Amino acid sequence: MCKTTDEVLHHPSFQSSPKAPIVSSTFGEQQQPQQEQEEQEEVVILTQSFHAFTNNYRRDIELGLMILSVIYGIAYTIPVKMASKYCACDDSHDDLSADDDDDDDDDESCFRPDLFAFQITCALAMLYMGTLGARNWYFASSSSSSSIFFSKTTTTTTTTTTTTTTTTTTTTTTTTSTPEERLFGYSERANHQNVAILCYQIWDFVASCTIPEHREPIFLIHHFLAGLTAYWSLQHQCMTYYSVYFGGCSEISSIFLLWVNVDEMFPDYNNNNNNNNTSSSLSLSSSSSLSLSLSTLAAIAKVLFVVTFFVYRVYGWIRVSVWGVWKDALCVLQNGRAEQLRPGKSLYLKSMLVLNLSFGLLQLYWFVEIVQKATNAIMG
Repeated sequence: MCKTTDEVLHHPSFQSSPKAPIVSSTFGEQQQPQQEQEEQEEVVILTQSFHAFTNNYRRDIELGLMILSVIYGIAYTIPVKMASKYCACDDSHDDLSADDDDDDDDDESCFRPDLFAFQITCALAMLYMGTLGARNWYFASSSSSSSIFFSKTTTTTTTTTTTTTTTTTTTTTTTTSTPEERLFGYSERANHQNVAILCYQIWDFVASCTIPEHREPIFLIHHFLAGLTAYWSLQHQCMTYYSVYFGGCSEISSIFLLWVNVDEMFPDYNNNNNNNNTSSSLSLSSSSSLSLSLSTLAAIAKVLFVVTFFVYRVYGWIRVSVWGVWKDALCVLQNGRAEQLRPGKSLYLKSMLVLNLSFGLLQLYWFVEIVQKATNAIMG
């Protein structure tokens, strides 16, 4: 049953405000005039504090974009040979390959600093977002004022003293957070997650436009809409709790995706018979141990990618969406709390529901493709 409450999480700046009382009531019940006034004041403070909320994190967003660009620039300067099939996608670096005319492997590999730098930057970004999301989703303490919690545990200790004895009673009560808290509750951790998502999606969109392998419309649209969702969540403090899962935990599978073809991308460093790497290229050993390492790394990455994709982007996505996002959103839309806590912002909440469904269908589409490729590989 959908219950309502005014006990929502607040920005720390409310906590010292005398006009931000916590009022416990049930929507629709007759309230005293003073209680109604207090409730209205609370709503006004909530909405005012969330106006232009993204401005509070502008420096963080700018810093994140700068860090990603610096990482890309550094990785771009590292000369690493890649498989010839990646050379066909980009002719802008033929001058680099021309310097190796005397190399026996000239027709089998080339330099793609843009693609290599893109892979390295994405790997670090995915690792950060995935670990940040997992930490906030699974290990955030409910005792922290900036935590993301699904349940709250309250411990009450009562001591009774009589003339002859002293009795101490400890009562522990666990209460589930409300739809209002999960959708509109303030959390510094969730905001940091959304900043990371927004930074990465902006950078990824721009970088993908310059790389043939990644400028497919479906990927560009995905980056744009994912960034838009993070912006809305940060700007209007909407779906803060769930953004940690969709923008953090779901990226865990992407960490392994970047390494599934590492042995094919760098054949010169995965070929036991190739001992003629030029001095200008990155000096990686072509011994059998390295060959085995790259092949093993790719095999492990493929298995972990399929498993984590199913866990977080199929099963977990459906579970959190249906029994979390949609259930909570429909609750606050039906009882009027969405419009009360975010006047004029209900459209954003409805739009995010549509995007959630669209992203979910896209995950299923990708998973079907993954299963088909895995089946073809197993069947030979």
